[in-house]
This record gives sequence, C-alpha cells and structure tokens, in this order.
Amino acid sequence: MNILYVTPIFKPVQGGASQYFFILSNGLKSKDDIEKIFILTEYFPSSKVIEKMSSKVTIMRVLLPRQSVQPTSKFYYMASFIINQCLLLAAIVFLKILFGVEIVHYHSGMGNIALRYPNFLFIFLAKWKSVTICDIRDLFSLPMSPNWADLFICASERIKNEIGSFCLPESRRPVIPVPIDRPIKADNKSIKELKLRFNLDKYLLYVGDITYKKGIFDLLQAFQIFAKTNKKFKLILVGRNTMKDGRFERYTVAKNILYLGPCSKIQTYMLIQAAEMLILPSRLEGMPRVCLEAISLGTKFIYPNSVQEFEYYFPEFCIKDNSPQGLAKLIEQALKREMHLENYPINRHYKENVFPKYLTIYRKLLLEQKIKKGNA
Repeated sequence: MNILYVTPIFKPVQGGASQYFFILSNGLKSKDDIEKIFILTEYFPSSKVIEKMSSKVTIMRVLLPRQSVQPTSKFYYMASFIINQCLLLAAIVFLKILFGVEIVHYHSGMGNIALRYPNFLFIFLAKWKSVTICDIRDLFSLPMSPNWADLFICASERIKNEIGSFCLPESRRPVIPVPIDRPIKADNKSIKELKLRFNLDKYLLYVGDITYKKGIFDLLQAFQIFAKTNKKFKLILVGRNTMKDGRFERYTVAKNILYLGPCSKIQTYMLIQAAEMLILPSRLEGMPRVCLEAISLGTKFIYPNSVQEFEYYFPEFCIKDNSPQGLAKLIEQALKREMHLENYPINRHYKENVFPKYLTIYRKLLLEQKIKKGNA
C-alpha cells in the first residue's frame, strides 16, 4: 500500500505533530505491505524541499509556512494562503496519479481554513480515489463534519467524546494511544553536568511551543506568585517561540526564568528527568506526549483538565483553575504530594505496541473500499 501523510510540521521542526508522524512513518516503513510513504508538509529553510528519508519514505516540504506562526500583512496572508492551497492540491493530485496513493492520512488541522472553515476542496481531493483518515491530535483542530474522512483517529477519550455529536459508530472514531519512544534515563553524572551547564538546582519545567494557546502566560504569572515564597526554584522553558509581539521576552529577563529554545530529544529527556516537576497549562491538549515521557522518566507533572485518562490515575494533579493564582496554588500543593506514576499503563504507548493498530486500520479500510467497488 502507498500512504500519504499530510501534516503542518515535520522534522526537523519540533512539535507534537512532527514527532507523531515521524514515529509513524519511521516505524511502518519496515512493514512488508507498505510500499511507499509520502509526507507532505511545510517548507523549512535548512532542509531539502524533497528528501528521501529511506527507500520507502519521501518528505515533500512544498507548503508555505503557516501565517498563524509567522504573522504578516493581510495581503501577504491571503496571497500565501491561495498559493499554499494550489501547492497542496497539486501535490495530492500528482501523488495519486503518479504513485497511486491509496490512503491519505492527514492532521485534522489541514482540513480547516484558518481553523475556522472547512477546506472543502482539500477534503474532496483527499477522498478522490483513496480512503481517508482524519487524525485529531488536540481540541484546537476538531473536524466540523463526519464527511471529512472515512475514519477519525482520536488521540484521547475526550476527543472521541467531542466528535460524538457526529453520531459516528465507535468503529469510525477509535482512540489509538499516542506512540512514544522509550526514553533512556541519563546517569547521575550526565544530570550533574546538565545542571552545572545551566546553573540549575531545583527547577520546574515547561516543554512545548511558546504560544498563547498553550497557556504560557498563565504559567509565567503563576510562577511569579510561586517564586515569592520559593526563591530556590527556577522555571525552565523549552520549545519554539512562535510569538512575535515581544511579550514573552519581557518575562525571560528575570533571573529565575530561563528560556532554552528548542532542545534536542536527548537533552529534553534529561531536563524532564532532572526536573522537580513538569507543568503543562494548555487548555486544548488531546493526549500530551511530554507528559507520557515524564511518566516514563519518573517525573511528576501537572496537566490540563482536557485529559480524561490522567484524571482517572492522577486526579490531584489536574489543573482545574487556570488562573495564575489557582495554578500557583496547585504547583505548591503538587510538589508536596506523591504521584504514583507506576499506576499508569505506559506500555500501551510505546511505539512497538501501537504500530499494529495502524496497520490493522489501513488494511481494514482498503478491504472495505475493495468490497464497495466490487458491489458497485
């Protein structure tokens, strides 16, 4: 089978969608019934436009970067949007005609125009001569119609419930655990060197995009309140800064707040492992990968109330009040509590246990399509 993945970001750009589709494509390429995998994503200056990741996997970085990430004038926004749509549609038609792509598996955000209106032309062409899978990673990019795809993959139970109004059968909206690598714990010497490098003792950690929707300013203001009575702590921030208004930089001048920018996977794992606690204040998460990595590395964390799976195992670490005062209070309380990370079934998220679920879905959808054609 030939598969097309359509994602807003991909390696070397860091982010949940990038890591997700990388793990998926890298893991499935070894399967015998996978012939070709194409990844259609945004252009990135330091990477090749067309890059062969392996004999089976080809990355096509032909889409213009999203204007929501790099805001400019309204004219440029509209012009780049129109160009992007032409590139997107041309690439889909090209791959389907030339390589016979049978499955189009796309990030749900690609089905929206500016995340507000259905992108009907993209959805129509994605479904043309292919089975389609709409992959919903978070609550920010929920699909608007059950006609968007043949199947909707949900990253969490909350997402599955959110699209319950579509009246889709359970089989068309399965929850598949977010696949993660098995993080390798660093030794004590490496952790000590990391702390010396950044002059760290006790610190709280945030990992993710620096953006409004991730609740970053709730966290920064909460930390200022927390730090008044906890002067030994620092706040470490890791991730892409996608904001250009300068507001974030005004916070990072403080001596107890350190912004490291994007970090390598290994360094991020070490920072998570050595942290007193990971904090994720976003209100629109599906199933946050960084929290799963924290569980694997034995680090406690507090998480948004959108993640039902965590509420069952760690109810006292859920962010119920997103105000800076409420978040500061929870940080104080959570640091004193014991978090029984061993209770969460993390094994179901390790990639080798997740890949078979995708293969089963792909095979089933192709078989159903074949039967429909035979009955037509």
